[in-house]
Amino acid sequence: MDLIKNGILKIKDIKELEKELNTKLPDDYIEFLMHSNGGFFEEAKMISIEGISSKIGVEKLWGYNTGFKSADILTWTRQYVPKTQNDTIIIGADYANNKIIIY
Repeated sequence: MDLIKNGILKIKDIKELEKELNTKLPDDYIEFLMHSNGGFFEEAKMISIEGISSKIGVEKLWGYNTGFKSADILTWTRQYVPKTQNDTIIIGADYANNKIIIY
């Protein structure tokens, strides 16, 4: 099942997002945002993550300036991450709506 994309981001958008989050995003995540700007799967997709032995079921991967607050990295990060943890970013959710973070 392919990701239903939110569009693409340009490098100026990435720089703006990094400024808003007060952090530098990982290069592979920047590449992902420039290619898709997040999106969703019609059914949860099981993916492997480096350093984690089991797969996780991903349903939503949020983007930036998607036009929908419910699909926006800044909305979720500002709502759930204390300002003291400015290196933590909420980027999506699994099929049970558990948040997926990077830091």
